[in-house]
Amino acid sequence: EQLSSTQTTIAVTQDIPRTKLLAIDTHQQIFDPHVWFDINLWIYAVNTISKTLIQKFPAHKKLYKKNTKKYLQKLRRLLKETHQLMQTIPQKNRLVITGHDAFSYFGRLYDCKVIGLQGISTESAPGAYDVQKIIQLICDRNIPAIFIETSIPIKNIVAIQEGVAAQNKFVACGGQLYSDALGPVGSAGENYIGMITTNVQTIAQALQK
Repeated sequence: EQLSSTQTTIAVTQDIPRTKLLAIDTHQQIFDPHVWFDINLWIYAVNTISKTLIQKFPAHKKLYKKNTKKYLQKLRRLLKETHQLMQTIPQKNRLVITGHDAFSYFGRLYDCKVIGLQGISTESAPGAYDVQKIIQLICDRNIPAIFIETSIPIKNIVAIQEGVAAQNKFVACGGQLYSDALGPVGSAGENYIGMITTNVQTIAQALQK
């Protein structure tokens, strides 16, 4: 809002229907910001960016339209491929446990339960009861793996593994997921499609066991 007085600014999520957003606080109309984990919602963002660029630089309208069409085709293909990959996970294993609560849209899209050890914010702290509850759930359902994130310290996930081990069971670290940031240039998650693909491949491979 401050920048908009001096330059063109755009909220890329502004055209996503409110009914498709996950509310954190319905009274204050605050929504989970991690919309990029639902490819269908990110398509809205792509169209918003394209529309804004065309308005700002009309001389390049044909180029923007051409590139937008090509990119949306890639996203729809990505949606189909990732759905197929997630379907390879047995129903009893469709539980994604991560460092913080960033994957709710992911869980809704791919029909799996998601538990974040911390809340929506990476600064929130997990409670001891929550940790014990997650440990018990892993043991009861024999969940094969839990996941660390690129933007979250791993100590809380290690605590989960230790708690499971104390009950004479084992849960593996299924790998590292991209949550609040892309990967560095040259990594598998350096762009949006690579980030989504890597996350889904990591989750599917770890939970198929």
